[in-house]
Amino acid sequence: MPKKSIIKELLNRRVPQIVGSYIIAGTSLVLFTDWLIARYDFPQYYVTLSLFCIISILPTVIILAYFHGAPGKDEWTKVEKYAIPINVTFIAVILFAGKAIFENEEIDKIVDNIYYYIDSRQDLVDINLNEIIDPTLLIENDIEKIEPITDKLLREIWQELPLRINNKLVHQDITTYYPNNKIERINFHIFPDPDYYVMLKADTVWMQEYKENFYTFDDNLDNYHQVNIDGYLVIHLYRFKFVSGSYGISYSFTYWSPWAANGKIYMSSLDEGYIDWEDDPDDNIKDELVDEIAGFMLGQRYGGLVLGKIDEILGDDLVSIEISNENLSILKGNKLRAYRNYYYYQELVDVNEEFAKQLDDLKREIEFIKNNPLYIIETNCEGCMIFTVNDDMEHKAKNLQYILDEYLKISNNEIDSLIINKSTLLEGYQNADHLTIQVDKKYTLEVIKVFDNKIIAKIINRNAPFIIPKVYDKVSLMLD
Repeated sequence: MPKKSIIKELLNRRVPQIVGSYIIAGTSLVLFTDWLIARYDFPQYYVTLSLFCIISILPTVIILAYFHGAPGKDEWTKVEKYAIPINVTFIAVILFAGKAIFENEEIDKIVDNIYYYIDSRQDLVDINLNEIIDPTLLIENDIEKIEPITDKLLREIWQELPLRINNKLVHQDITTYYPNNKIERINFHIFPDPDYYVMLKADTVWMQEYKENFYTFDDNLDNYHQVNIDGYLVIHLYRFKFVSGSYGISYSFTYWSPWAANGKIYMSSLDEGYIDWEDDPDDNIKDELVDEIAGFMLGQRYGGLVLGKIDEILGDDLVSIEISNENLSILKGNKLRAYRNYYYYQELVDVNEEFAKQLDDLKREIEFIKNNPLYIIETNCEGCMIFTVNDDMEHKAKNLQYILDEYLKISNNEIDSLIINKSTLLEGYQNADHLTIQVDKKYTLEVIKVFDNKIIAKIINRNAPFIIPKVYDKVSLMLD
């Protein structure tokens, strides 16, 4: 009986009705706050704070309902005078402390969990043809038709690339993810082509819907993998038929990332202009994708593949490398690629030394080719600094003397011009803004010893036999 009396008393004071109405109103407030966050890019933690306030103030709501819910005039009791201020003070303290915690919460800025997705679909082709590409552009580029790549090739890419990409990223502290089945791949259909995204970005309605879908998609994958996915690399493949009858495969390469700090989406697009000509055995879209995907991920994780520069020549085939990118993990046996640059600005090196380096490279090249003239015909003078074989001259031994004379004339004129105009050239270089000249002189190195900030490596291959290593040559990690 006492139990029934309590229930009856609560009903008489309208406590259940008031508390129920409050819960409905509180739920509406949370939903409205969530909408505001999505619409105006307010911080995500506002929803959590709103929910906390609604739950925390519930004791005050119950007290007021109990003492003032019944019809008629009521007096304020000691319970109300003390309990309500305490409840409100508690909420205020937690709010200020909680806001500080949320705002100062350390954000994981290490880009080490990346999803990649490769696809080729007819609907992507249709969108490009119907809404993005100007038909005159196809005519100007002799393009007769655009279509998806074959299902067979796409399946091969899905099956072969994950292992190859992972092999290139061994020991680099990067975890890659990719869709493993049809359902997971369909979920990635939310990503548009970069041109379509840019075209519709100004459309507030479309952009708002896309952003909501993207964040839901990102949250689902974060929860599924129990990690924070830092970004999504999306590649769409297209097959082109040209008027000549040739076929080539190209791709769009887009990186998407949620900006947790302000609820926005970051998008960057890379266009290498690559075409895999199907009748050229040297082209291979799989190799291209493996290199681009692995290289891009290393760039996101460590700021690029540049390792450092050569600081000492230890022998004809042995060099010391000063490490400037300490984030890259380098092991004995890793392959490196070195490039020749001439740095013509004084704050880095002595411009006279750089001039002497450029002059020395030319003289070494000339001396080698004078003693090995067939090199020009056999390689089209690969690695030569300024000489290009004349396409009008048949590249055969019977014309070797003519080709050699032409090479010597051009190369010696270049040397004479450099020497005569040295002061003018150096003055012009120094007035330039950080002028760097890169030439086609590169060589491959193998790491033989790793120290804290230096590497000893030996040269195992050169793109031209007359190339020798020099101080300040830039060195990058190769993705084997």
